[in-house]
Amino acid sequence: MERCQSPSCDRLIDRPNKNQNMTQTNYCSIYCAVFIKQKLSIRMHGSMIRHPKIKRNCENCGTEFLIRYESKVSNKTFCKKECYKEAQRLPGRRGYFRYQILKLLRDSHKEWWCAADLAQVIDNKNMIHTLNGRKISNHLRVSQIKLFVETRYNNTTKEYRFAPAYQNYPLVALIRGDYNPKT
Repeated sequence: MERCQSPSCDRLIDRPNKNQNMTQTNYCSIYCAVFIKQKLSIRMHGSMIRHPKIKRNCENCGTEFLIRYESKVSNKTFCKKECYKEAQRLPGRRGYFRYQILKLLRDSHKEWWCAADLAQVIDNKNMIHTLNGRKISNHLRVSQIKLFVETRYNNTTKEYRFAPAYQNYPLVALIRGDYNPKT
């Protein structure tokens, strides 16, 4: 099993019996990915290591909350359970699954993905053993999703990435179509 690429972390990327890390392929958690991306550092308090708290925005309502290094909250993406339940009730037959695809595209270290690679990562993380590249590309063609995804052809392979213009918006609200930025 692979270890997290964050120098201040020694956890496994995919921990046994902990189905928490759904979008990171190089880090054990969203916390470690953001920790590296924002170039944060740990502090020593005597012989204890202190990891800083990191501010995140809720994927549903945009409310700011804190995530910590502790494994229980290091992958937190919603501010409260009600927001998580709203995400699970996204419209369409597989609305929450489409949210997971967009989240992987947005939060991953890799910029461009082919549908087969997306299918493999999501299948490994979610254990949906019927996924393939064709099914992923069909989900990315749905009108409520394709607004947020850019495509290009690399030789004969179609590749996808999350549109940079929507990088800082809450995904669930974008998919629902009701996000209004606070002014």
